[in-house]
Amino acid sequence: MTAPLAKSPKVALLVGNSYSFYNCGVHTYLRGLMKAGTPKENMKTRLLTISSGSLSFHDMKFYLSPHEQDPYAVVKDGKLEHPMFDVVPMQGHSAAATSKKRLSFFEKYAKAHADTIREAGSTPLLLKLPCLKTEDSP
Repeated sequence: MTAPLAKSPKVALLVGNSYSFYNCGVHTYLRGLMKAGTPKENMKTRLLTISSGSLSFHDMKFYLSPHEQDPYAVVKDGKLEHPMFDVVPMQGHSAAATSKKRLSFFEKYAKAHADTIREAGSTPLLLKLPCLKTEDSP
């Protein structure tokens, strides 16, 4: 079940593969939609993609940790004052939803990453986009 967000996100970490990056990137369209809305919204985004990458390739805990000179991290006494990102949309490998071979790994890492994202105080969002049928599609 999907519930609406309590408020509009201001900072998003977008995690995915090359489909998330090419053709101006999903971040460009997301920000454009928010600016075209009523009222207009602004959103900062960080895009982390790995070509042909599955969710298992991504180190979510590392992504959600503060790093030196990170503009999204406000650290006091060695701890984050607030989560770095409001939402973290994740996109698995483009064949993850249609491949029998990949589906169980997609589900495993989607759940594990969602748990890590929640522990960091952010809201996970999952993009389960099917691609063209593959040889091992159901």
